[in-house]
Amino acid sequence: MAEPVRCEICGKLFSSRHLSSDKRLLHGVRKTSHAPASDGSGPQDAIRKIVDLFSGLSDENKKNVLNRLAPPRQPRRTQTLHL
Repeated sequence: MAEPVRCEICGKLFSSRHLSSDKRLLHGVRKTSHAPASDGSGPQDAIRKIVDLFSGLSDENKKNVLNRLAPPRQPRRTQTLHL
């Protein structure tokens, strides 16, 4: 018989039968042991998650992320004229 268990992510009580469905459907948690080795959707899913997280940031935090991802700035070379 199924026992009541608490989800460690949201804290809600579920039947032990439905806990894995709660984690997978509501919280996006997947078991890596059941995932195919190379299904091709891994990088696309990762990019989608990154974009979703990025869109939830404040404007200031978005600027900070973009600054961290940008290549380092190199100082401009000044040309000196030799006469």
